[in-house]
Amino acid sequence: MGNCACYVDPIQLEETQKPLFFFLELTPSCNNRCPGCSNVFAQDRTPAPLSAAEWKEVIDNLAPHVGWLKLTGGEPTLHPQFQEIVAHISRLDIPFTLFTNGRWPEPESLIAFLLGIPQLNGLLVSLHGPDAPAHEAFTGVVGSFAETVTNIRRATKAGFLVSTSTVVTRHSANRVDEMIALAAELGASHAVFNRYIGPSLPGIEAGPAQEIWALQQVEKRITHRPESLTVRLGTPLPHCFLSADGNGCLAGIAFCTVDPWGNVRPCNHAPLLCGNLLEQPIEEIWHGPAISHWRNLVPELCWQCGELSRCHGGCRADALLRGLNHDPLMREPLPASRFSLDFVDVWHQERLVEFA
Repeated sequence: MGNCACYVDPIQLEETQKPLFFFLELTPSCNNRCPGCSNVFAQDRTPAPLSAAEWKEVIDNLAPHVGWLKLTGGEPTLHPQFQEIVAHISRLDIPFTLFTNGRWPEPESLIAFLLGIPQLNGLLVSLHGPDAPAHEAFTGVVGSFAETVTNIRRATKAGFLVSTSTVVTRHSANRVDEMIALAAELGASHAVFNRYIGPSLPGIEAGPAQEIWALQQVEKRITHRPESLTVRLGTPLPHCFLSADGNGCLAGIAFCTVDPWGNVRPCNHAPLLCGNLLEQPIEEIWHGPAISHWRNLVPELCWQCGELSRCHGGCRADALLRGLNHDPLMREPLPASRFSLDFVDVWHQERLVEFA
C-alpha cells in the first residue's frame, strides 16, 4: 500500500485496458493542517462534499470496472456519512484500503465498525516522523503525533493490516531507519516512504541532497528487507533517477482519482479536471480529451529511454505543480536494453490508451 497506485501486478495490466483502481476523496475536511497537503483543493475546503446518496451513485458508476478502491480525503472518516458509504462498498463486495491520518474522534467505535467490513484490505496511516517534532512539523497540529501513534497501535492490536506512510521532509530525511523501527514497534506490516509532490515548500521540503540521500536509503532497505516488515516507495520515481521495482506512475493508465465533488482527475496530486461522474460515465471520461492530454505529457527525452514502458515518464503531477515540463528528479535516458522502441510505441498507442 502506498500513496500512488504504482505497484500493480503486470499481469493485470496485460489483461485489461481500462482503469483498475480509483482513489475516492470522500471529503475535503481534515483535522490536520499539513502545509504540504497533497490535496489540490486544499486552499478551498468549504464546498460540502457529495452526500452518501451521491457517493453511492458514483460508486455504482465505477463498480463494473473497479478492481480496488482507496478511500481518502481530507480525512475520510470525517465524512458525516462515512459508515453509510463504506457499507455500500461492502455490499458491492469491492475491496478497498483506507488512507487516514489516524486521528479519529471515536477510535474504538470506528475500529469496531471496520472490523465488520471484510472488504477492507488494510489501513494506510500518515506518520511523518519518528517523534512529535518531526511529525508535527508536517501536520501542523500539536499533539497529533501521540494521537496517531496511539491509534495505529490500537488498529494493529485489533488485527488490521497497517502500513505507515511517510512524506520525506527535511525533518525526516535522515531518519529512515528510525521510521522503520517505529513502524515495526507499532506492529505495522509496511513502512511506506513518499517523495514530497507539490509546489516549493521552504522550511519543510527536503533539500535536493537530503531527498536523494533519503530515497537511496529507502531503496537499500527495499533491497535488503528488514525481517520485521516490508519497506516500500509509495510515490513514483523516474527509473533514470533510481532503479525501482513496480510500474512507475500509472495515473491515467490504470487508475484515477475522484474528488469530494465527483470530479475525475488522473492523479490525486494533479489539478487537471477530466469530467464529473454525476454527469458522465467513466468510459466517456476515460476516452476524453483531458485524460488523453495527460497521457501525452511524456517528456521528449523519455521517448529515447529503454525504461519508458515501465517508468511512464516519472511524475507528471510534480512537473505540473512546479511549472516544469519534466519530473524534477529526471536524469539522462537509459539504454533500450530491456524494451525496444517498437514495444514502447505499441505500449503508448494501443495497450494503455484505449478503454476496453
